[in-house]
Amino acid sequence: AVTFPSGTAVYATGILPPAVDPWQKRLVYDDMPSAPEPPYGVEASLPDIEENFTVFKVPISGDEYLLLENRLDDINGNGQLQITRDPATGVILGPAGADTLEYDFLVPGPGVLAWHVDESVADFFGPRADPGYGLNVNRSRFGLQIEEADGLDDLGDFNSPYALGATTDPWSDSSGGRFNDTTFPRLLTNSETDPHLDIEFTSPPGPVMTVRVTRQWDLAGWPAHVVQPPAGISPVISPLGAGPQVRIAWAGGDSAVHVRNVDGTPTVPGASDDIVLRASAPLRQVSVVTRDPVYGGPFLAVAEDAPDPIQGGATGMLHLIRFTADGHVASIQDVVQPAPVTAGPATQPPVPANSSGLPAPVFTGLSNGKVICNVFTGTPGAETVTPVLVRTIAGRVTGLAVSGEAFYAGSDAGEVGYPGGVVSGVAPAGHALQPLLYTVRELACAAPCTTFENVAYVAVVDKTAGEFRRYLTTGFVMTPDPLDQLRPLGEPINAPALDDIDADGRPEILFTTVSGKVGYWNDNGSLSPGWPPRVEREGFATKAGPLPLTRPGASSLVLASLGNGRLTALDAERKAPKGFPLGLSVGARGTGALDTGLIYADGPPVLIIAGGDGLLYGIALLNLGTQGQAAVSTWGHEGGTPGRGYASDRLFGTDVSVTASATPILPGTFKCYPNPARQAPVTFAFRLREAARVTIKIYDPAARLVDEMARDASASDNAISWDPGARPSGLYVARVEAAGQVVTQPFAVLR
Repeated sequence: AVTFPSGTAVYATGILPPAVDPWQKRLVYDDMPSAPEPPYGVEASLPDIEENFTVFKVPISGDEYLLLENRLDDINGNGQLQITRDPATGVILGPAGADTLEYDFLVPGPGVLAWHVDESVADFFGPRADPGYGLNVNRSRFGLQIEEADGLDDLGDFNSPYALGATTDPWSDSSGGRFNDTTFPRLLTNSETDPHLDIEFTSPPGPVMTVRVTRQWDLAGWPAHVVQPPAGISPVISPLGAGPQVRIAWAGGDSAVHVRNVDGTPTVPGASDDIVLRASAPLRQVSVVTRDPVYGGPFLAVAEDAPDPIQGGATGMLHLIRFTADGHVASIQDVVQPAPVTAGPATQPPVPANSSGLPAPVFTGLSNGKVICNVFTGTPGAETVTPVLVRTIAGRVTGLAVSGEAFYAGSDAGEVGYPGGVVSGVAPAGHALQPLLYTVRELACAAPCTTFENVAYVAVVDKTAGEFRRYLTTGFVMTPDPLDQLRPLGEPINAPALDDIDADGRPEILFTTVSGKVGYWNDNGSLSPGWPPRVEREGFATKAGPLPLTRPGASSLVLASLGNGRLTALDAERKAPKGFPLGLSVGARGTGALDTGLIYADGPPVLIIAGGDGLLYGIALLNLGTQGQAAVSTWGHEGGTPGRGYASDRLFGTDVSVTASATPILPGTFKCYPNPARQAPVTFAFRLREAARVTIKIYDPAARLVDEMARDASASDNAISWDPGARPSGLYVARVEAAGQVVTQPFAVLR
């Protein structure tokens, strides 16, 4: 007993505590050295922490990591522990004599302890932190825990005989041995993302153990440390200069343009950093201006972002950065714009390309509604650029779609400007508009027919309301093409994408919503059954657009970076393929860049994408190809190509003569949802091979016809709603007929 001057007695017996975990050591002691990452792909030595402080930090996402430390119980091997006690109280003060360092003598067994740290929780001011500053208060998401080699996860569980630990909890060559996404236990993050790491414990317990950590999907030299701007980083992947070497470029939150090689080194040989331009104001996304290597090759365009608020008489600035063949900066040209830039720069060579050798013009949209075409003239390779006003619309320009000298500009006053004029009333004031350009090869007459024509469309996406309008573009005229099945989302979306994701021959407009839904519209405005699913359920805002990826012989994928730090990929059944989701970090923002052929000609796609933690990741997406073919993407950047023209070079539709089909309704596509319907309209969804008049008949449980509808349906996914009204509960049957083909589907109505 210890008696205080007040006369209070405190009884203390004392125990011998083990050494403190490495995370809390650094939290408490300022002089603790930082934990380095191990050298990857080779065997590394890990001495015991009792005599050293060597701890390996192994990131498994932007928010989470493992701390690997070698715990040795009996350092001197004498099989005993000498302790010292307080002479007055008998309280054990710790090990003594020859055993002074053996604080871990009483742990169940030696080996490597794998501490799993989740900084989104453990950082007491992190995005998932406990309001009461608890570390492991949330039992479903610990801030700090031990990954047990035996996979029992029973530390602290007093229903287990090993609540205080077992000899099989530490890792070694004979205990666990290996830790990855195929072992037991399985290596996953708290967000259930796959880090694609293989950790091998290659030695028995001892004063020095060995481990080998292999990163399976990460590109060598990545991730890169970056400064995130508020809107995030949207990189580009492209050759720059006359050489063939692929570069990765982006505008950072430090008002600088950064360029790196694929191996993560700066593009300028021997440079100490990767910066090629330092601006005096925040920058918008970089774009790539295409130019023939004979005349110097592609170069970068980047504009200074419009300030908020905008002062009267303010101008804007466009920077053009040209490169030599070996990656040095050849020149930087500053082009003054008449007002601050709010959209672009955007550029895309026309199809077919012009023969002058001059680059396609670079368009910018300004805060005063002006659309500027920055035109290149003179000698290719020594060209000059002149800003030319080509259109003025109301409000500020919010989005550009361009192809060659053709342009479409949307504004926050609900207008769209194009070479032939201005369309007003497209959306309410204050909404951000983004046009998309595409061409479809369509029948020029009713089936049976053998004559085709290429029809050009512009889809104007209202990013604020989550809907779009479609227009035909003939010459210099925009003609409304009403959508009979438009399904507005009623919430903001991020940068849209365009591709034939469901392989029906027509394009779909892909989107992610701020609330974390991922999906696509067919170009007739309909949503496919079950789309869009909400895949982000923690409430973090999603601020990155989707990227499509086509897999030969398999369902295409929609890649989406979510606000909770999960990078997901969804197939036609809304399921993630093997290896997904991947882990970034909370607050991830900015659409990534997807390369399918430049970096690896016949290899896996490569994704460059930012998290929310100041890291830019380089990831090889393995095992996504099928039938010996690699996956491909025709829309690999925000805006489609590295020029961000928001125009698809792909010709959609069919290239063969089409006659009337005996089975216009694709097998297996007719669905009813919700099923059962509880006081809600029923949607009948189906996909047609060709446009047709469709009749839907609904029969009650007594086989009586209770309702009938007829609609013109598109050669795409179609969705038609029916309200059962006050009809009684029971099993109903929907009968759909198109061009003589009949399919049926039962569904239930519940009250």
